[in-house]
Amino acid sequence: MGIPSCKSVDARRRVEPRGVDDLRQTQAGLCQGGCRWAVASLIAYFGSAVDAEKFGIATYAAPLSRDGPGLLLRNILRGEDPQITAVQGIIGAVDPDVIVLTDFDYDLDGMALAAFVELTGYPFQFAALPNAGMPTGLDIDGNKRLGEARDAQGYGRFSGDGGMAILSKMRIQTDAVVDLSATLWRDVDGAILPSVDGTPFPSEAAQAVQRISSASHWILPIVPQDTPPFSLLAWSATPPVFDGLEDRNGLRKRDELRMWANLLDTDPPSSFVIAGNANLDPVDGGGLRDAMATFLARDDVIDP
Repeated sequence: MGIPSCKSVDARRRVEPRGVDDLRQTQAGLCQGGCRWAVASLIAYFGSAVDAEKFGIATYAAPLSRDGPGLLLRNILRGEDPQITAVQGIIGAVDPDVIVLTDFDYDLDGMALAAFVELTGYPFQFAALPNAGMPTGLDIDGNKRLGEARDAQGYGRFSGDGGMAILSKMRIQTDAVVDLSATLWRDVDGAILPSVDGTPFPSEAAQAVQRISSASHWILPIVPQDTPPFSLLAWSATPPVFDGLEDRNGLRKRDELRMWANLLDTDPPSSFVIAGNANLDPVDGGGLRDAMATFLARDDVIDP
């Protein structure tokens, strides 16, 4: 089962990053003849050593983020949320071998994910604390106010808001997962951080603590039964909008992609799949599109 290239089939209107004012409807469709569906530039790209015809790898910005901690678990357990039912039905219809869910609220004990797994039947799953909603105590967006959603390491109204989750039919070697989410933005080789009139934006103090991942960057070993293992490089990047002339989110989005490029240049897995919400199209939409075009032109990356 392959993963064909296709256009996004559900670009939901929003006036805030991710989900504060999303139209609360699940309208995702399927790409004809394949297993991938997309929301706002989701991607699944294969390294040259992975057979794209053998595995179904999906990415889905499943709208499973709620307005406060614990509310997603409550809604799953009640069984009355039509959006959750719709997401469950879509996953069941597509039936991928591995799915990266973005916009999925994280809780410390993994209770929401465990409850959702009961609905979907996937035997293996993984989640970890994302940068989304992680407090910084600083004015990260430069609006001279503290404690707002945009002042977290990644946009979030509470810790874990709109995180990520992985569901898999194949074993995930969880004790060997590499979590790059704590990497500082300024430590990414080649990174370009925002500035205004030559002064770091919003401040030197903010740039000293700002992580590059707006949600997460994970390297997960996936172990099929009858073929060699491969690495799943999962991520969910910031939209390249909701900022000012300094283009903070556009620059960050580019450098979130750059971190994968740097990994492939210096210490690439022997076989890999890159999957997640890129929030960047090489042709259309906002953002620094040349970065994605350059990434897709790599010899070691296949857009099936």
